[in-house]
Amino acid sequence: MQGTTVNAWVRTRRLESAREELARAGAAHRSIAAMAARWGFTNPSHFSRTFRETYGMSPVQWRAAHLGT
Repeated sequence: MQGTTVNAWVRTRRLESAREELARAGAAHRSIAAMAARWGFTNPSHFSRTFRETYGMSPVQWRAAHLGT
């Protein structure tokens, strides 16, 4: 955690958890907004922007690529 803030560390963990959930077939019925809220992102637009900045693709693109749809 050296060289980063606590907030940045927590945001990274939340994004990783959301990313893992997006790739699970059992979660395919959940909306992106519902997943974002589940992992502490109250604004779906902010979640999508942050996800894209971190992983280079939108949550919708990530889900499609990892679920094979």
